Amino acid sequence: MIDTACAKPVLIKKHGCGVVVVVSVKEYERFSVQSRRADKGEAGTKGAPKSGQ
Repeated sequence: MIDTACAKPVLIKKHGCGVVVVVSVKEYERFSVQSRRADKGEAGTKGAPKSGQ
């Protein structure tokens, strides 16, 4: 599983439903940075028109 998760996320299912995803540290850090940017309102908002305008 470790080798596979280093290459791509691994979905773990329980009773046919996804419950956990195992990812590499590199992917986890990338997601964490994106999440922090989104929390600050930085992700994908620069230059984007506001809705209704």
